Amino acid sequence: QLYMVTLHSPLGTVIWQFTTSTTKLPTRNDANSIQTQADSTYGKKMQQMQTTYPWLENLPLRTPDYFVAFDTSTNTFIADIYPTAGQYQNTQAAAIEDQIKKDLQKLGIDITKYTFSWTITPVSE
Repeated sequence: QLYMVTLHSPLGTVIWQFTTSTTKLPTRNDANSIQTQADSTYGKKMQQMQTTYPWLENLPLRTPDYFVAFDTSTNTFIADIYPTAGQYQNTQAAAIEDQIKKDLQKLGIDITKYTFSWTITPVSE
């Protein structure tokens, strides 16, 4: 079916046209088959994630000093660090980074296999 819309305004006339078509709706069996395939694909992906990253269920890590998550698409730990603002904030941030690495290693993670993305946000006392 062809449709045409004409819009008149003081600024001019605009004509817009489009065509629609009918599609066959899936049957209940088709829908069930599609859902079964999606469930299987999802299950396999989750099983692969569990095998590759068995520690992932322990993340994110949160303390008053930091938040750490993991991006599976880039194999990167995303770490937000919250040192106290002031002249020692860089030293404190480095100590927090070290603590994060130790905490990840306690979970059995070989941190040498992954990259880190650090965001440092100084906070007031």
